Order: sequence, then C-alpha cells, then structure tokens
Amino acid sequence: MVTDGARPARHLAGWWIIALLMVVCSGREGVAQVDTFTTLSEVDITGNRHFEKSVLMELIESRESSWLSWLPWIDPRPVVQSSVRTDMLRLASFYKDEGFLAVTVDTLIERKGTKVRVAFLVSEGQPVLIDSVLVRGDADVIDPGRMETRAGARLTRGALEEDRVRMLSALRDSGHAFARLEVKTAIDPDKNRASVAFDVNAGNRFRFGDVVVRGNRNVGAATIRRGVTFRPGAAFQQRSAQDARRQLYRSRAFRSVVIDFPDSLARDTTATTVVSVSERSLRSVKLGAGYDTQNQLNGSISWTHRSVFGGAQHFRIGIDASAILTEFRASLTQPYVFGNRNWLNFGLFMRSRVKADEFRQTEIGGDIAFERNIASRTTLLFETGGGVIGFEGDSLFVEFVTSFIDDHRDDFLDPSDGVFVRVEARQKGALFQSSRELLKLTAEGRWYTPLPASSVLASRVSGGMIVNLSSEGEIPNFERFFAGGLASVRGWSLDQLGPKDRMGTPVGGKSKFEGSIEIRTRLGKYLGTAIFLDGGQVDPQFNAFDFGGFAWAVGGGLRYLSPVGPIRLDAGRRLTEDDTSRWQYHFSIGQAF
Repeated sequence: MVTDGARPARHLAGWWIIALLMVVCSGREGVAQVDTFTTLSEVDITGNRHFEKSVLMELIESRESSWLSWLPWIDPRPVVQSSVRTDMLRLASFYKDEGFLAVTVDTLIERKGTKVRVAFLVSEGQPVLIDSVLVRGDADVIDPGRMETRAGARLTRGALEEDRVRMLSALRDSGHAFARLEVKTAIDPDKNRASVAFDVNAGNRFRFGDVVVRGNRNVGAATIRRGVTFRPGAAFQQRSAQDARRQLYRSRAFRSVVIDFPDSLARDTTATTVVSVSERSLRSVKLGAGYDTQNQLNGSISWTHRSVFGGAQHFRIGIDASAILTEFRASLTQPYVFGNRNWLNFGLFMRSRVKADEFRQTEIGGDIAFERNIASRTTLLFETGGGVIGFEGDSLFVEFVTSFIDDHRDDFLDPSDGVFVRVEARQKGALFQSSRELLKLTAEGRWYTPLPASSVLASRVSGGMIVNLSSEGEIPNFERFFAGGLASVRGWSLDQLGPKDRMGTPVGGKSKFEGSIEIRTRLGKYLGTAIFLDGGQVDPQFNAFDFGGFAWAVGGGLRYLSPVGPIRLDAGRRLTEDDTSRWQYHFSIGQAF
C-alpha cells in the first residue's frame, strides 16, 4: 500500500528521470547529426624542418576534436573543406614571408569510418638568401649595423618591414617629418638569391608648428595643448608626438587621441600639429562585485566626473567594501600641473581595516600627492597626508611617502613579458610627537619571460623593514609586516605566516622577505595551468633576509582566461612544519603577481 505522502515523492522522482533522459537523448541526437558527416579526429603537419610544429599549428584553423567530445554537451569537430583549403594557403603564405618562395603545401586525408585524419604535407624548398643590401638617398641618420636585412640572411617580409619602420622613425626623429622610403627587391629564382635596395627620400627638416585641436567638447583646447609634450618651434621628432599621445591618454578624459601632421598644412619648414580627440562620457557610475578567499564577498560603487572645471580634472567618489577593508574615498586629480608630465591629486578618506582577524582600526583623514611621469612607464610619487585613528583626539598622525614605479609589463592583467619594479619609503608618526615615529621601507620586483609551449616564467621578490624612530613604544600592529595569502606565500592563509602570540594570533614583525617562481601554461584559448614555489618569512627584528629561516610552499592551479582577467584556483602545500593546515586553497580574479 502506498501512502499519500509517498506519492508526491514518487511522482517527483519520475519527473527527474524523464528530464534526465531528455537531456541525454538531446545531447546524443546532436552527436548523431555530426556523425552523419566526418569528424576531425587528428591534425598533423609533416615536412617542416625550419619551424616547430607548435608554431605552425597556431597558424591554422583546423583543430582536432576534444577527447571530451563523448560528453553529450561537447560536439566533436567536423571536417570543413573550406577551412582545410584556407589553412593550406596560410601555411604557404607564412613560409613565403619567411623566405621560402618555392614552398608547396598539400594535404593527406585518411578516413576511418566517420573519423578523419588530416595531415598537411609541407615541402619547404630552399630559402632565398640576400646577396647585397643598398641604402640609397639621404641616409645620414640611418645605422646599417642595426638592420635585420643583411647579406647572407634569409629574405623575410618581417625583417624588411622592421627595417623600413626603423629607418622612417630615425628620419622623422631627426626632423624629416615627411620622409619617404621605398623597398625594392630583385630575386633570382634559379639561384635563390636576392638583392635589396632601400630608396630614401628624406625631404626637408621641419619644426613643430601651431597645435590645432579638434573633436573636444568638454575639455578645453588650452588643457589639451598643455598636455602636448612639445612646443611650437621645437625640432620635429616623431617620438615626441608619440609621447604627447600617451600623456593625453593618461588624463583619462579621452577615448581616442590621434596626432597628425597633414602635409597640406605644412609651410616651408613648419609642420602644423592636428590633435583629434574623442572624449569619454563626462559622467559615469561604476558598480562592481566579486568573491575571493581573502576578501570574501566584496563590492564597490563609484561616481566619476572626468572634467569638473573644464580642464580634464578627474573627480571620483566611491566606496569599496570587503571582509578586511571598507573604504570611502573622494579624490580630485588635476593633470598637467607646472608641466605636461605632472599630476596633482587631493583626497579625503575614511577606512576601516582588519589584520589577522584580531586587530581592527578606523582612520579618517586626507592626503595630497604630486606625481611626476619621468618617462613613458616610469613614475615618481611624493605624497603627504594625515588624519586621526579611531576618532580619538590624541591619535592624530601625519605621514610622508616617496615612491618609484617602473612598469614595463606587456599586459597589466596577465603579463607574459617585461619587468615591474616598485620602491617606497614611508615616514609616519604622531603629529608634533617625535616619540611616536617610524620609517617603513619596501621594495618589490617582478620579472616575466616567455617560454616555449605557450608558457611564461614569472618570478617575484619583495621585502621590507621598519625602523622605529621613536625613543619609546612599539610598532603598531597595523604598521607591521604580515605574510601568507593568495598573493603571498600560498601555503598559508592570509597573514598566518610569521610570529604569533601564545594564543596563536599573528603579531607581525619589523622585517619581511618573500619570493615566488611560477610557470604559467596556456591550454587553448580559455584555459591555463600554473605550478609555483613560494618562500618567505617575517621576523620580529631584522632577520627576515636570512634564507635559513625561510618557510616554503609548493603547489599548482587552474586558470580560466576570462575577458576581465584570469580567474584562478590555487592549491598550496606547506613544505615547512607549522601548526596550521598543511594545504591552503585560494580563489580569486587576477594572477598572484
């Protein structure tokens, strides 16, 4: 006998079974439809001698089916004849650009049931070598020793174009604003030899003329002219125009900036500058939310005005909130102060911070920062600020900060090449009380090197020390160094590496030193992996730089390469004994460094 209470459960289970069958059958129906065609099971390239197979595979569109294609929601890849023909042309074009003008590419197609193997058969032939290189015309500023195109080398399109661009840049940086250059090649196909000639027409030397501004609506033309890094009457240099474009972008007021020198406006030896801009929205509201194992649930909201007084002044007011930091901040940035490379920023803030799950501190205050862009990717920052801690009258503080930043990474979110360096000195103390004062010195370096097989070697070193300048008192907890976490030594959770009190609570230290090395590998367009080794320590005094006391962790992780940056999941295992969990797991957006 079935009770009334059992009938709903049985009916519900029946509906679940029917739904599951519909999903499986619908998935299998999709596979059956593909199977009526041919499934691409393997793609191969043979006959290549001068180039790795992995390099050639990146050029073609044909891809073999995933080994997971047996799953109902992943379709196997069919053979598309038009794609195969296009891939043959791509391979042949690549080889010809690399100097193999006699290359031929054929295909071998092997069928076994509904599965097909496609092999691209490459016959490279002999490369065309360069016999002679001539530079004709006004070439006094061109250095032949820096040219990629030289006798004995392969005739490649890339080298010819690189030398052409380099020569034109050298000419235009020396005042020849309208220089022209033509590349001529003569090839003997029987001998596979070639001669190359660069015909140079340098023209007159020019100076910068008046600056004409177009396209601006809310930002005044005078502000845009201040952002231009050259002045009328100065000798023409193409790199000056490129630098001016970067400085205008840094104001954050423009969506696009084009600097041109129309020859129709040139007069005698003066080149008129035309700056055409497209402005970003004058006002915007930005909302954000996310989750990671360190900040936990976090969110932000901000309102921005990009030209408050018509001079590209950037005003922002916003709130950021997470489990370890809640901050309200209002800031006003004035670009091009006493020069086109200088920025002045005024800020007001109120923030509440948490350290080691035990220490909490609220600060309210303001700051003024002067930023000097000493090179296109190098910045010097001077900042002074002050405020009150915990809304108590006797906790007034003032601080002075000097920072140096040199950023030559090729990408901010997921770098694969370049170097990043940051050095900072911070002096902080109670207002008008020399008995409560400290000096905090920190430095960090990051290096990124491309490796074969779509991999990147990333490494990081960071450290710091705190000097107590006061005659009495200890360093406050919030000024001490802590280690451990998703961007630190990943075998420990946030702030858990270092000295602890009797209750096991981290208390931080006066010195810290950390290092990491990581190999990141792409697995297709959207997936990646990483393996890493982290090490570091925090010391109550100044012994953190002794490698003998280092704590080590090793691990790996997965990456989903999303448009907003890598979404990563890391697992770190401690190699050093500790009273915390041996394994730590970290989830966040963005690389560890």
